[in-house]
Amino acid sequence: MLIRAVLGALTLLLVETRLAIGEEPKPSIPMTGTSDPLTQSLDDTMRDFMIEHGVVGASVAVAKDGKLVYARGFGFADRDTKRLVQPNTRFRIASVSKPITAIAVLKLAEQGKLKLDEPMLPQLQLQPYLRSNAKLDERIPKITIRQLLQHTAGLDRAVSGDPVFLPRRIRQAMELERLPNTQEIVRYTLGKPLAFDPGTKYVYSNVGYSILGRLIEQASGMPYERYCQQQVLAPLGVTRMQIGRSRIADRPADETRYYLPAEVSLQSLFDDGKCAPPDGSWNQETLDAVGGWIASAPDLARVISMFDHPKLGVLKDSSIVNQLTQRPTGIAPKEGAKSPVTYYGLGFLVRPNKEATANTIWHNGRLDGTSSLMVRWHDGRVWVVLLNGSVNAKQDALGDLIDPILGRAVLKNAQWPNDDQFLKWLAP
Repeated sequence: MLIRAVLGALTLLLVETRLAIGEEPKPSIPMTGTSDPLTQSLDDTMRDFMIEHGVVGASVAVAKDGKLVYARGFGFADRDTKRLVQPNTRFRIASVSKPITAIAVLKLAEQGKLKLDEPMLPQLQLQPYLRSNAKLDERIPKITIRQLLQHTAGLDRAVSGDPVFLPRRIRQAMELERLPNTQEIVRYTLGKPLAFDPGTKYVYSNVGYSILGRLIEQASGMPYERYCQQQVLAPLGVTRMQIGRSRIADRPADETRYYLPAEVSLQSLFDDGKCAPPDGSWNQETLDAVGGWIASAPDLARVISMFDHPKLGVLKDSSIVNQLTQRPTGIAPKEGAKSPVTYYGLGFLVRPNKEATANTIWHNGRLDGTSSLMVRWHDGRVWVVLLNGSVNAKQDALGDLIDPILGRAVLKNAQWPNDDQFLKWLAP
């Protein structure tokens, strides 16, 4: 306590000195959560980043040794009403949803309800949608669940488009009177030719995870969202995560708004009007297993801290847990990877560390108006950052910009508060 008091006094003295000599104080970003001199450098890092890149709101959580040691909100959840981001404000997490899906699949595999290395089509029990005279690609029955998890199933959005973002095309092709649901998106996808032979290379695929969502439903007999909430999240004490909603009026009151650096208006999927891209230009509900969840930063810190809480029993079999980070057999490293050893495991990106007993794992995500990053360092330190913006005025991706900056700040911070804030910020 004495050290904290001294650090606080020194910080105040520094501010007063700058004002006395005429130095301009840095612009203010409102912050919520507990201020602590031990973590002042993280506050400063986020403030400077948001000012430089015009970020409206953000939330950051850090966990160490299974305890939540830092949870703060920055800026505004609603710029117009001046509603502040709280540490437990919910954000769209985009592709950080994929680890949730992967953990759910592995839980069902652990129970013997899904077979990772057997063909997925008999386990799925959905018929591919084939137009008249069309034939099923003979490689599709060979796809395994493991290949879907590892993005090696032969699906390539650069070749055939990304079906989860093509509802109008699917509606027309399947002659539907409404927008396609998740099962119809999958049936449409499986009726198209693959881009490459399954298991031969890595190509990131959103719709592959939509197929996994339908496999979860078939194996569990429950809707995807409910199964994940009850069997993956609830055992960890995470009770507020849910699939997000497309339209503003349908969203929970504690969810942030989403911002782009310039006003853009697109045709709404749901009516004849126009909307900002995050507010109805895609179907958030059908993204579910791909990128549909909303969560707070402490929620995600708790999820990726599951490795520090094995007694909670999300996954009981250590051999199943280890498969999350195994390198795909015979597959080249992740395309564009900064490190040649980086690869995609089962729902997580993985960077092995030869000098540590564990690997660094992470996932990032991006949709128009939102950026997300969830990291577990090889020594167990965890950090999560959620932003209610996707790009700055130069169209640089905010998630790519904040990743190394926040990572350095967390790893450089030498001392952390002793209190565990999980109970406070995970409360319903």
